[in-house]
Amino acid sequence: MGQKQAKEARRGGDDACIVALDKMWEKKEVSDWERDKQRKERYMAAIEVDKAALEVQKASLELEKKRLSNEEKKVKADLLKEEKEIMLADTSSLDPMQLQWLDIMKKNILARHMAN
Repeated sequence: MGQKQAKEARRGGDDACIVALDKMWEKKEVSDWERDKQRKERYMAAIEVDKAALEVQKASLELEKKRLSNEEKKVKADLLKEEKEIMLADTSSLDPMQLQWLDIMKKNILARHMAN
């Protein structure tokens, strides 16, 4: 056996190195694939969390919209009640200054209702 053949026999030959490199490369590819899969799963989970947060925010906005609508209706009802009291006020016991204020308020109420 020559010197070159003896060295090759000690190393195991080039085929053993190629097989070892191929196995390492396969392991790396599997590892990369699993890492990419986990990354995609985390990304999809984050998207789902964002969607859920948007749904909660949308529901919250709808509730706030309804609350504001109810509050607006209450304010309009209170204003209508006050206007009715002014329009139907008993003027028999009022002094001239109070009568003047009442007339101004009645004119303002009528003007506002005529504009609408």
